[in-house]
Amino acid sequence: MLSRKMFSTTKTFMKKLVLLQHFLLAALVTIISACLLQTQMVLLALSNIDIDITWSQRIYMSWQDLLGLLPSYGVIITIGLVIAFLIAKTIRKHTRATSPYLYVVAGGFTMAAILVGMQPILGVTLLAGARSLFGIILQIGAGLLGGLCFMRLRRPQTKAA
Repeated sequence: MLSRKMFSTTKTFMKKLVLLQHFLLAALVTIISACLLQTQMVLLALSNIDIDITWSQRIYMSWQDLLGLLPSYGVIITIGLVIAFLIAKTIRKHTRATSPYLYVVAGGFTMAAILVGMQPILGVTLLAGARSLFGIILQIGAGLLGGLCFMRLRRPQTKAA
């Protein structure tokens, strides 16, 4: 009897651990893509005023921006995704909406909400790379990509015949 309960507890723990891994990977995809897209938008603006940027400079600046944005923007994105994915799960649980694409939409809404909320909360205008409509769309796209990653990872695995 005790071993059956321990097995059940271990199985539940493993499921939660896998869920955490899936979430962290989706958050990482979102954070990295959002940071890199933001950097490339800034570099595009510099190129548009005839500043020559080499590939090595582009890679270096992308890496530096990723490191610089990770502690702040990365944490904000992660918290936003936790909230959005929990809302998506609740919607799926309590309505007839069974589509796993709710996670994709939740990821996009997360990024839109973050961009709208940054001014009043942090006192900053938008990220430099998200000051144009195209930059905002790219940031939302990063959220959609993270949501898609989470959806695909959470999809039940079918066994090959």
